[in-house]
Amino acid sequence: MMMGMAGRLCKEPSRPRRIILRILGICIAVYGTYAFIRRGLPGYMSLQNPFVFFGFEEPLIFFFLDYLAVMGLFVWAGQDAKRKSIKFVLTKEKKVYIL
Repeated sequence: MMMGMAGRLCKEPSRPRRIILRILGICIAVYGTYAFIRRGLPGYMSLQNPFVFFGFEEPLIFFFLDYLAVMGLFVWAGQDAKRKSIKFVLTKEKKVYIL
């Protein structure tokens, strides 16, 4: 819904805009991977560490930016997986039906 609204603001597609947005998405995903590992989130997600502690000496904005970057990582990974699965279906069947 929001992408449709943003798409209506820009009337015609632009190749440089698409390239810049993809590079920005990759940069966010790379930093999200760094923040995911640095903050030890794999241990929390696999329930090896049951508690998440916030470092009170760290500014709150950096904490939120790291977690937003991790969220961007998973959004990018999901979008990339969707794009590759659609490409796989198109090459395998030559037809795809999207509901």
